[in-house]
Amino acid sequence: MSERQYPLASYKRRSLAWILDATVVSVPVGFIISGFGLESKQIVHVVKHKLVSSPAPIHFGTRILEGLIWVVMFTLYYAIMEASSKGQTLGKRWTGIATVRIDNGSSLSYPKATIRGLISSGLIAAGLLLGIVSYLWPIWDHKRRTFHDMAVGSAVISVH
Repeated sequence: MSERQYPLASYKRRSLAWILDATVVSVPVGFIISGFGLESKQIVHVVKHKLVSSPAPIHFGTRILEGLIWVVMFTLYYAIMEASSKGQTLGKRWTGIATVRIDNGSSLSYPKATIRGLISSGLIAAGLLLGIVSYLWPIWDHKRRTFHDMAVGSAVISVH
């Protein structure tokens, strides 16, 4: 099989799948972060005999830890889901697309799916601009691939 036997997924469907997957991953990440007490706590200040609630300052190290938790969870989610026989995350399943190897059309191996997920989440965590450029790349790439697709030799195809 080659990627030419399948229609490449549209940018719209890829984007919708990513939004759905980000939502799916963000819920457990939010619980984990809350469980560690990393969320912004409210401090009550007395200002001119009034109680005023304001967010406590969040230290830089806390934000790094939150980012690392998100990257790990996102990477694990993508590795497990995209290395499955269908090559689909929940968002991809709901939008009718799948990630396949570009050379033979099969699903990714666990190592390739892990690398793909790590690059994807790492680009976002490393810098919003770099992550945005990677996610916009399929708009002008003739194979509609992101940086993480190119790194592991994958493509996202339409399955129905």
